[in-house]
Parts: sequence; structure tokens; C-alpha cells
Amino acid sequence: MLNDKLDARLQELIKQWNIAEGRIKQAENVRAQEIVSSAIYELRYAGRKTIDAIYLVLTTDWQNDDELEGPIRAYIEDAIEDCIKAKHDAIDAALSFVTRWLAEQEIRIGLKYIQQFYPNYLEIVARIADIQEEIEESRRNRTEKRDSIYDKIDVEGYDAILKLYRNMMVSRNLVDRTIRKDKIRDNVLLGLGIAGAVGLIVAVLDLYFHLFPIIHNTLP
Repeated sequence: MLNDKLDARLQELIKQWNIAEGRIKQAENVRAQEIVSSAIYELRYAGRKTIDAIYLVLTTDWQNDDELEGPIRAYIEDAIEDCIKAKHDAIDAALSFVTRWLAEQEIRIGLKYIQQFYPNYLEIVARIADIQEEIEESRRNRTEKRDSIYDKIDVEGYDAILKLYRNMMVSRNLVDRTIRKDKIRDNVLLGLGIAGAVGLIVAVLDLYFHLFPIIHNTLP
């Protein structure tokens, strides 16, 4: 299309755009279709810079002017960076939402029941904590290392976190019904236990008051 170097960077732009779009859609699905505005803005900036690059390609004799290739390449590189930022924003938004939602579920139904129905819950929560530390590190070190950290997040556990969230969402009503049944059963058993204990005490007292006069009368 253009030349080997520019074609390679265009392929990278296409790759990063597709990744960003996928992560944005994923975040919107997690957040009940609420858009991740910061990520959308970054993609818009990427689109603008891509158009600027295309404009130079179509309206200038860049192939015969070395000085014009630099601005074209710069626009493409900026667009790639904007796509990467969009991916980062989408991941941040999804993780932030899921973290808050999981904390609410711990309060709502209790850690005991969460572990009972989702045995890998604590492992996933620990992974979230690790990812949050990695994100904080990436913000302190805004260099090429930042995207490598997000790539690592993509590979190591991010999808598992979203899978746990989806599983908990889908099974929430079933879990709630099971917990209600367990609590009703526990209350019934507690009531029977209390009734049994009270009945035993009454029986002992009744026996005592019946036997006490007899024992008292037999004493010298």
C-alpha cells in the first residue's frame, strides 16, 4: 500500500484498534451498556489522526518527498497510542465496576456463601488486588512499560475476573433462593432446638416439684 515501514505501523494500528474496541464492548457489557466515555474519546482521537494521515497520503507527493513521510508516520503512531490508551481506560473501567460489585455482594450475602457457591472467589479477589497494584505501578511509570503491564493483565486473569462476575450475575437469583431456604431451615432447626430445650427444662422442673415433697417427707 504505502511502504514496508508504514504498512507495518498501519497493521499495528488495525491490531490496537480492534483490541480497544473489544475491550470497550466488554466493559460496556459489564457496566450494563454504560459507555466508557474516556475510552471512546481516545478512539475518536485515533480516528482523527488516522484521517489526517490518509489526507497527507492522498493529497501530497509524499513518496517523492522524504520530509512528508515523517508527519504521516507521526499521525499513525499517535493513533496507535490513542488506541492503547482506550484499551487501558476500558480495562480500568471494567475492573473498577467489578471490584465495587463484588464488595457489595460480600456485604449483601456474606463471604461464607460466596465461597460456598464460587470456590475460586478468594483466588480471583487476590488477582484483582495484584492487578490494581500493577495498574498503580503503570501510572507511576508512564513509559512503554505501561502497555506491557496491561498486556500482562490481559493474559493473566482479566478474563477470569470477568467470567466470575458473569457467573455470579447469571446465578444470583438461584443463589438468593438457596440462601433463603438455608436460613429458613436454620431458623426452624433453631426454633426446634429452643423448644426442645425449654421442654426439657419444664420436664425436669415438673419432675423436681413432684419428687421434692416425696423426698422431703422421707427424710428423718
